[in-house]
Amino acid sequence: KTAVDAGLKTYSTSSYPPSDPLGKSISYHTYGRSILINPERTNFVRDQTHKANQTFWYYATGSYSGQIGNLVKNRYLSGFLFFLSGADGMMSWTFQRPHGDPFDDFYANKTGQLCITYPNPNRKDGNLDTPQWEGLRQGWIDFQYISTLAEIAKKTTTAQKELNRIINTMPFNGDVFRDGVTNEMCDKWREEIAIAIERFS
Repeated sequence: KTAVDAGLKTYSTSSYPPSDPLGKSISYHTYGRSILINPERTNFVRDQTHKANQTFWYYATGSYSGQIGNLVKNRYLSGFLFFLSGADGMMSWTFQRPHGDPFDDFYANKTGQLCITYPNPNRKDGNLDTPQWEGLRQGWIDFQYISTLAEIAKKTTTAQKELNRIINTMPFNGDVFRDGVTNEMCDKWREEIAIAIERFS
């Protein structure tokens, strides 16, 4: 509150609503993945956040349990679902927080090393790619594709109908945190979107 009163921007990972004292003084309100459990929940939280003049972010990608070594979860959560959520931004946790030797699994906890990328032992300023990092990259590309089609859809109803058709095949429920989406599905959606962009441009 003191920072906001002084005109500073604040950031916090908080699932408290803006009406709660613990959620009130946040400029970049970054919610946990529970707000993505269905579109009704997401829309409600997003609208309440914007009404409070806060920026609506979420954190659900990175190196959480089930995401280490997994490409598609980060891809979908940072790409197509990010678009569907209408979020203003997203945070991924955590870039690198290894326990002991990052390349020794005996040091890791039960979910694996907490690393989106691994430090490069041969270069102090370098990093090693991982499937979860590649998932974020692919998700960003997916987001660019669907955002491009959405811009085109503002000008033509036929493009909007095709966008709606594709969106209606994308799950927006708790399944996205289990095994409801595959990398092949994401590739197929991107291909359909690319064809629509070419068709309606």
